[in-house]
Amino acid sequence: MQYTLGEIAIIVGSEAILPNPAQAITELAYDTRNLLDPSRALFFALHTGSRNGHDYVPKAYSQGVRAFVVEHGFDGEAFPDAGFIRVRFPLHAMHQIAEAHRNRFDIPVLSITGSNGKTIVKEWLYQLLSPERRIVRSPKSFNSQIGVPLSLLLMENTDELAIIEAGISERGEMAHLAEMIRPTLGLFTNLGPAHSEGFASSEEKAREKALLFRQCSTIICCREHEDVFTALKEVCPDVPLFTWGRHPDADIRILGEEGQCQIAYRSTTEPVHLPFSDPASVENALHCLAVMLQLGYPVSVFNERIQHVESLPLRLELKAAQRDSILVYDCYNSDVRSLQIALDMLQRHAQDKPRLAILSDIMQSGMPERTLYKNVVELLEQREVKEVWAVGDAMSRQAATFREVGIALTAFPDTDALIASGMLQQLEGRAVLLKGARHFRFERIGRLMEARIHGTTLEIALPALAANLKVYRSMVPQGTQIMAMVKAFGYGSGSHEIAGLLQYHGVDMLAVAYTEEGVELRKARITLPIMVMNPDPDSLPRLVANQLEPEVYSLHILRQLVQVLQAGRSLRIHLKLDTGMHRLGLEPKHLKEALEIIERHKLEVGSVFTHLSATEEPAKDSFTELQVDRFLKMYEQLADGLGYPPLRHILNSAGIVRFPQFTFDMVRPGLGLYGVDPSGLLADKLLQVATLRTIVSQVKAVPPGEPVGYGAEAASELVRQLATVAIGYADGYSRALSDGKGFMLVHGQKASVVGKVCMDMTMLDVTSIPNVKEGDEVVVFGPGLPVEKVAAQSATIPYEVLSGISQRVKRIYTED
Repeated sequence: MQYTLGEIAIIVGSEAILPNPAQAITELAYDTRNLLDPSRALFFALHTGSRNGHDYVPKAYSQGVRAFVVEHGFDGEAFPDAGFIRVRFPLHAMHQIAEAHRNRFDIPVLSITGSNGKTIVKEWLYQLLSPERRIVRSPKSFNSQIGVPLSLLLMENTDELAIIEAGISERGEMAHLAEMIRPTLGLFTNLGPAHSEGFASSEEKAREKALLFRQCSTIICCREHEDVFTALKEVCPDVPLFTWGRHPDADIRILGEEGQCQIAYRSTTEPVHLPFSDPASVENALHCLAVMLQLGYPVSVFNERIQHVESLPLRLELKAAQRDSILVYDCYNSDVRSLQIALDMLQRHAQDKPRLAILSDIMQSGMPERTLYKNVVELLEQREVKEVWAVGDAMSRQAATFREVGIALTAFPDTDALIASGMLQQLEGRAVLLKGARHFRFERIGRLMEARIHGTTLEIALPALAANLKVYRSMVPQGTQIMAMVKAFGYGSGSHEIAGLLQYHGVDMLAVAYTEEGVELRKARITLPIMVMNPDPDSLPRLVANQLEPEVYSLHILRQLVQVLQAGRSLRIHLKLDTGMHRLGLEPKHLKEALEIIERHKLEVGSVFTHLSATEEPAKDSFTELQVDRFLKMYEQLADGLGYPPLRHILNSAGIVRFPQFTFDMVRPGLGLYGVDPSGLLADKLLQVATLRTIVSQVKAVPPGEPVGYGAEAASELVRQLATVAIGYADGYSRALSDGKGFMLVHGQKASVVGKVCMDMTMLDVTSIPNVKEGDEVVVFGPGLPVEKVAAQSATIPYEVLSGISQRVKRIYTED
């Protein structure tokens, strides 16, 4: 979004005190912990739960916020240079802004509601439809009275389809969401007991949810969900329904058995190939199929693309667990319907293993407690679950209900008590269902139970990355665009995970090294413009097909590019100029012919840039300035020839800090986003993003004179205590760190490398570190040992260390 504070005041239509009506607003905020760019944020003082947002105005102001929406009567005299829009209800004002923004766009808007599956269906649809459509969608599970407006404000002029979730917990809420979203196409997934306490009956809840779709041209639902179907017919009598299911009246008739499904649709019968058979995934996939058919896609496209959809974290998953156990894992929600689906999955995969259910209390069911757990017991009994570990007070109170049918129940007051009991460590050869409401944080149990495939992990702190972006954004003038570098597997941090965060935090473009990296980002639902820096001629068709934007660094690549373009199809390109690095780039003698080709084939030049080769070296500043001078002269010739001024960008992470006078239209932060400061001037501002950890595999005493490792070297005159750790050069730990050149941190203390670094292991001297044992954590780089130091030990640079971390090393992404 991009508004001025004055424009927002007009939209809201209320009393306003605006010292700077032209102030740019690019972000709506309500939480001081999540401010990305305070100078461009509009802070809403909302009442959320027990918190009054007006109490946080001083903190937001101290963080740089200068625009607020507050209630009438709020005294803003203590904030003399801040603008205040005074309204009766700040949340309603947020809704007004979102509604006005939504009304600017005349594109299809698919809105999804229901009790289960909204988020995963949304994400799968995004993956299924994004190859040919620019799609904006609700982030994560943003489907509330706050989440929906924030989602709608992500809509941009380049979007071709919006997918917006909508969830409610009480009467009256859906009408507000419907006014904002104004969907053109609706999908009602199902109706379950979640949040039932806000409604007099399930019928009332169904009718309330159906209010979302009264302005739609078509509503999609499963014909066999009679509660949903009846509510839609009652609330939206004039809107056509497009249904699927085994019901004889369904528009899409489902035929055959699971795994060999067919559909009868428009007088034809076609096979549907699903890569899963659990009821939850099947239902979600068939919702997606119905949407695609409604949008005109053939079944063949669905069949090909559904094979590649990715599961969401914290959803129903099957995992290998320790000591020959299996784990069915769902720590996202807990209700009777989703419990049934999870138990079905457990039953299919348990084989002959004894079954155990680890369950939390079911929250907000809307049912009497005894009735609720009687239903739970029936489900467990039907699926031959003979033992339950229960976490929470309610299930403990209903212990007799479990024992009446022979289910052994062990009760724990909370998750900490279960973990402290030590019972998890005693599980062996079991089929375990781990299912709990998010409140109980069962993911901690999951981490203890999962089989450890590799003891080495790279932990990525996403909030730190967002904070570093904020640092660089604060150093450039308002309106300066940001192209974030995510090449080389996101500098080792994971490309699509990092790209997703950067997209969410509003960078303008991404840059990758090769076409395949860009294709993978498109598969991962990244919709930002993506520049490919080294477009291989053979990959140009895939580049064009995936709406990637090539860097053009030579006449040869430009000629090859126009050959693969379909007649009449345009493409945005980015011209790279060689101003002195002499690696890649157009030279002055190439510009005339390049302009002729661009004009002849009607290509759009999105930007012109160069690579400064020594921005981090003050002794070579004169050469940097020479490069800038050469760039500006070549750019002027190009702009004159094109008849318009493309964006200019030349600054990398170090350049942003050291040469603010050359910011121009866009900057390209790269390594700095990951907490490594090439300039050496931001050490106190950037946060460390990546921590590489491994574990001690074995500890042993080595007698005097005994060699260690390959080459039978590194003998010592003393008895040494050596720890073998689970990382080697196949994981990205350089062999150059052998023979004491490198060290790691064990119990926070320095442990030097002994002997040669092996492919999968490294030996450390822990003689002076007491109580080192198998399984202890070892920091390869991270707190206390920055990656810059590891790079120096191996006589290289941080870029090489980070990008060299093997993909077999498990990445763990952390949020606050």
